[in-house]
Amino acid sequence: MELGGRARILAALGAVTAALLGVGTLTTAVAAAAPAAPTTRTAPAARAARALYAGGDSKVLSVSCTAAGNCAAAGSFTDRARHGQAFVVSERRGVWGRAEEVPGLAALNVGGSAGIHQVSCSSAGNCTAGGWYKDASGDIQAFVATEARGTWRTAMPVPGVLALNTGGYAVVQTLSCASAGNCLAAGTYTAMVGGVPAGLPFVADQVRGAWRPAHELNGALIAGAVGARITSASCATPGNCAVGGSYTDDPGGNQAFVADEVGHSWQPAREVPGTARINLGNALTTAVSCPAAGQCAAVGYYASRKSGYSQAFVVSQRNGTWDLARPVMPAGHHPAFQRSQLDALSCGSAGNCSAGGTADGAGLTGRFNALVVGETRGTWGAGHQLPASRALGRVLGAAQILALSCAAPGYCAAGGQYMNGSGDLSAFVAKERAGRWQPAIEVPGIAALNTGGIAQVNAVSGTAGPAGSTPPRDWRTSARSSSGRCAPPGAG
Repeated sequence: MELGGRARILAALGAVTAALLGVGTLTTAVAAAAPAAPTTRTAPAARAARALYAGGDSKVLSVSCTAAGNCAAAGSFTDRARHGQAFVVSERRGVWGRAEEVPGLAALNVGGSAGIHQVSCSSAGNCTAGGWYKDASGDIQAFVATEARGTWRTAMPVPGVLALNTGGYAVVQTLSCASAGNCLAAGTYTAMVGGVPAGLPFVADQVRGAWRPAHELNGALIAGAVGARITSASCATPGNCAVGGSYTDDPGGNQAFVADEVGHSWQPAREVPGTARINLGNALTTAVSCPAAGQCAAVGYYASRKSGYSQAFVVSQRNGTWDLARPVMPAGHHPAFQRSQLDALSCGSAGNCSAGGTADGAGLTGRFNALVVGETRGTWGAGHQLPASRALGRVLGAAQILALSCAAPGYCAAGGQYMNGSGDLSAFVAKERAGRWQPAIEVPGIAALNTGGIAQVNAVSGTAGPAGSTPPRDWRTSARSSSGRCAPPGAG
C-alpha cells in the first residue's frame, strides 16, 4: 500500500466526511491534505484530524448525531511510533472541533494497538465510545470512554471483563445510549470452552453514569454454545434494550439469536423464532433497532435449506414478544432471491422500520443490486432493488447497503459500496422521503479521492427537525477508502 497517497485519502475523519444538509443537499467529500481548505461544514473536522494524523493512517468507524449540527465521530489513527490509537471528535452547533486522542487510553494501550468500534450519543455533549486496546501482556482488552457535558472523561477497561477474558481477546463491539449516563456496552471476550478458546458475549450497563460489572448473556442457549458473539444492540429507554448476534451449537452450525433486557434485568437469550426450521446452519442477526421498550425489530440472514445460499430475514417484537422471522421475498410473483442478506436496520417509530443489504437473482434489473425492505404500521413489505441514478455511471455490481439511519418513519438515509465501471469499489448514498427511496448517487467528490480503488460509506446518522416537523433536518455520513471494517489484531 502506498501510504503517502492512501494517507491523504484516509485523513479526513477517517477518509471522507460527507454531509446531507437540510433534506437532500450532499456536499462534496474532502480530504484533509487537500491543497486549499474546502468551504464545506466538514472542513474544520478534516483539519482537526491532522494534529493526530502522523503515522500515515486514520479512519472513522462510527458517527452519532443527536440534533442538527451536534454529532460525534470516533475511530483510529496511527501515531509517529506506528502505534494504533483511538480518537474522538465532536461537532457543536454545526462546527467541528479538534480531534483528540481518547483521554487515558494511552496509559492502557501499552501494546500499541487501539481502536473504537462505535460511538453513541444521547444528547449533545453526552456520548459513549467503546472499542479495544492491547495491554502490557499483549492481550486485547475492551474499554469504554464517556463524554459528559462536552468533556471526554478518562477511558477505562469495561468493569468485569478483565476477569472474564482469560483467553486474552475482548472488544466492545456495539453501544447504545438511551439517555445521558445510561448506556449499554456489548461485545465479546475469550475463554476456554472444552479445552479450546472460544468467543463469548458480554453485556455491561451504565446506570446514572456508573458502569456495572459486565456479565455473560443469560440462558442455556449461550451456556451450551461453543462460541457466540453480539453484533448489534439498541436501547429504547434506560434498562430496556435488545441485542442480537449468533452462536455456534455443538454440531458446529451458526444460529441467530436475540436477547432482551427488561427493567435492567437480562432475559435468557433465545434463537430467533422461526429460523430453526429454515436455517441450514449459518445464521446471524446483523442488526436490531428498538424505538420503544418491548417494540423492536431485527434483521439478518440464514443459509437456506433449499439452496444452501444466504437469505435475508426480518422479525419484529410486539409488546415484548418476538414474532416468527420471515424471509425477505421479491415484489410481485418472482421466486425467492438467489442470494440475499440484510446488514443495516433503523426504526423511525414502533412498527415503522427500514433495512438494507444486498441481493442477487429474481426481481432485480440491472447490476446495482442493493436491497431495501420496509415495515409500515407493523407489516413488512417485499424486498426491492434500491434505484440508482445515472450519476453512478456504469455499474458492474457488488452493491451493498452497509449503514442506514431513519430520523422519522419513511425518512431515512443509507450508504454503502458498489463496483463501478472501472472495477473499483466506490461509495454511494441514498435517501428515503415519505416512504419512497430516491435514486442512489455516488458520494460527490469520492471519485477524485479514491485513487486506491476501494471506498465505502460505513456510518450514517440522521436527526429529526424541529418539533412538529416530519422530514429529517440533518444527516451525517462517514465514508472511507479502505476495505472491510477496522478490527483489532486477530479479528477475522
